[in-house]
Amino acid sequence: MCQLSTSNGSRTISIGMFAYASIVIFFAFFTIFCTGYHIYLKKSTASQDDLKKAMNNNDIWKTALLSFSVIENTKKLFQPSSDKNGLNPLNGVKALAMILILFGHAGIFIYGSPSYNVDFMSENLKNPLVGFVVNSLLFVDVYLLLSGYLFFRIAFVEVEKRKGRLNPLFLYFGRYIRLTPPYMVVIGFYMTWFLNIGSGPIWQERIEPQQERCISSWWLNILYVNNYINTDKLCMFQSWYLSADTQLFMIAPFILLLIYKFRRFGLTVLAGLVGLTSAIPFVVTYMKEAQPTFMVTRKEAEDVSLSEYYHDTYIKTHMRASAYFIGLGIGYLAHLIHCKSIKLPKTLVRAMWTLGVIMGVGSMFSLSRFYTSSYTNMESTIYAGLHKLAWNLASGWLVLAVTTGHGGWVQRMLSSRVFVPFSRLTYCAYLCNGIVELYNTSSQRTVERSGYIEMTNYMLNHTLNTFALAFILCLIFESPLHAVERVLMRHFGVRGGAPQKRDSSSSNDATPSTSEEQVA
Repeated sequence: MCQLSTSNGSRTISIGMFAYASIVIFFAFFTIFCTGYHIYLKKSTASQDDLKKAMNNNDIWKTALLSFSVIENTKKLFQPSSDKNGLNPLNGVKALAMILILFGHAGIFIYGSPSYNVDFMSENLKNPLVGFVVNSLLFVDVYLLLSGYLFFRIAFVEVEKRKGRLNPLFLYFGRYIRLTPPYMVVIGFYMTWFLNIGSGPIWQERIEPQQERCISSWWLNILYVNNYINTDKLCMFQSWYLSADTQLFMIAPFILLLIYKFRRFGLTVLAGLVGLTSAIPFVVTYMKEAQPTFMVTRKEAEDVSLSEYYHDTYIKTHMRASAYFIGLGIGYLAHLIHCKSIKLPKTLVRAMWTLGVIMGVGSMFSLSRFYTSSYTNMESTIYAGLHKLAWNLASGWLVLAVTTGHGGWVQRMLSSRVFVPFSRLTYCAYLCNGIVELYNTSSQRTVERSGYIEMTNYMLNHTLNTFALAFILCLIFESPLHAVERVLMRHFGVRGGAPQKRDSSSSNDATPSTSEEQVA
């Protein structure tokens, strides 16, 4: 039984598996070919001018070919980002948030795996000091907040340049073709090869349901509605985030235009949305008598998608939307501070840092109270609403401070070049993490003993494996296809949702870049 990966013990290659493998192999060989072509251009003296032209985007075909070069994409991955609008510290915020999310995922999956000392994790859930693992799901809200913040900061500048001209359809299209191809690659792997790459006593029962869910619901994923439809058959446990973020992104351009054209009314609408979405967790938790947040139990850790709270409450956009709208509001404040060169009083800055740390630490580490003893519906209701609001406000201050020059040593640390490649890999890491967690825990053949050192090793190992897989996905699919999209949009003169006269000398992005909003 330990050696079988399918119910009848055979390993057959289906048409879907063959088709998927053919596509992946084609992209892999095309990447090798383009890399070889890049090496030829770099070594050939006669071709130096061609290379320079291509890199200056004067030759669409050469530029498209070089977009698939491993050399070019690796260089882009590690090169320092320009500190436009003071956004450089967000590399550190994104990288650290993703690492802590991956730590949390690893902890949950390990908790749901066979163990000698089952009580180790159960007892440590009550320990406030491990709150950053148990409650690491709060870091997902940081990405929603960053998504709203970055959209406002990047798109509002473009709207001002174009005097209010913005076509949301072009923004939707650009976002869709940036996010979806690598997403489909990972979904395709779940649907085809995943079940056949491993084995073990619990492999079949853990991986087969994942495959069946993706075969049943993959189309809901790429329509970005799977957090509301067929949620009991969720393909990829973490995929709800992309749907929630996309649904909020659909609303964001209209809020932005309202603020540009009717400043006071637009800000009133945004404030109303922040208030409404902040109140929703209170109301929903009270009405459903639900748990205060996603509470990890051993049964749910075996397959989080089976948790009723997870697929009926936790993954819903209306339960997470306050972070995104607060991000839009923080984006407006940062834009105002930059435009008017405002320097906040030191006393106010210190007070905000103190308050932010208190709210952030309290939100993150107070969850242990609900693991130690029983609680009432009112306690659950108060915590469900307040801890999210406090966390989002604390995260909002962190983002505002480090991007407007009020971050001090925190700003300098988060601006380190060390975080840059990890920040750029966060989207692919988000997509690949489920594969790493499911493979490592489902292929287990011996019962492990859990301890602090063992858990730390597991979490580090899973995180490094995730980023290694993300690096491959980024080089072969995400980065090349994103680059080709930018080349085509620039070539055909589409800027910010409005066709423009082509300017071949321009090196600016063809559209307001919203790729940094990707999760995850």
